Amino acid sequence: GLLGTYYIVSHRFWQRTVGKRMLGLKLQGTDRAVTLPRLLLRFVVEFWAPLMAGAMISLEIGSASGVVSLGAATDQLGAMVGVTKIPVLEEATQPLLRRLLLPNAMLVVPWVAGFVLALFDDNRQALHDRASHTKVVYAVGED
Repeated sequence: GLLGTYYIVSHRFWQRTVGKRMLGLKLQGTDRAVTLPRLLLRFVVEFWAPLMAGAMISLEIGSASGVVSLGAATDQLGAMVGVTKIPVLEEATQPLLRRLLLPNAMLVVPWVAGFVLALFDDNRQALHDRASHTKVVYAVGED
């Protein structure tokens, strides 16, 4: 709520957040001015994984039972590092890991890939920039 409001309002009225201002950057449209619907789309595409993670945590949605064996994963991890017991992966913490860590870890890879896309894009646009037809540029001489 508050993050989304800050993000959309500061980009709509000033073309930048406090962080972009500190780095001398601003947001602009690639084909026309940035509109409110484009900012909303940019926000959702940029923050879809944290929004989903928050929803999953609040709803306590766990991973499908039987699909991932935490015991087997713990044994493999222990064998790789040469230990027989990993306290944080003991039975007492496994329900927490099942409910929070594993589902959220599955969100991280595609989310980060959206940002990594900018490294391979000629215009250095991340997924959220491409989806909303925006780009971040240097705000030379503006303040």
